[in-house]
Amino acid sequence: YLAHLVRGGGRDYLLVRPVPVFFFATLRYFSVNSAINALIVAAILGYTLASYSGPISFIGAVGYVVLMIFGYVVLYCLRVIGACPVFWTGTSHGFDQVFHSLLQFSDRPHTLLIGWARSVFTTIAPFSLIASFPGTFLFDPTRYDIILQLSVVTLYVVLLCRYVWRAGLAQYSSASS
Repeated sequence: YLAHLVRGGGRDYLLVRPVPVFFFATLRYFSVNSAINALIVAAILGYTLASYSGPISFIGAVGYVVLMIFGYVVLYCLRVIGACPVFWTGTSHGFDQVFHSLLQFSDRPHTLLIGWARSVFTTIAPFSLIASFPGTFLFDPTRYDIILQLSVVTLYVVLLCRYVWRAGLAQYSSASS
């Protein structure tokens, strides 16, 4: 969507709107099928947790929800960062493919990675912590290091996203020029 705005001149329209460009450009369209998917996932999660025979503490459940929100913020910011090269290249196809390839790391527990790979995918390109850290905290709520690391990484990714977005807007010139 961002590539279409940059190439087609839609960005010019957004720049003159009385709303923040970042908000309008990234949250303009809402997909109903994504909301339905989220409801189905929530139902499956609820069923799975209801049939789980082990103990789940209140702290673990609340921490899980909070960390999932942090994970979604990280995912959202990484998606925006992956789309921003369109300001310099005019297309985001190659960057989209890299993003979706790296996104596969969010499907796997971070404990599968060792050494430098774990460091990279839980800090610099934090795809591995998006879902793995909240799940780990749900079943082991004594892992406060997870809360600290995900909080710091979320702040880092939000600031990086803001920097890349502003650099892209500074680079942008009107589609008509």
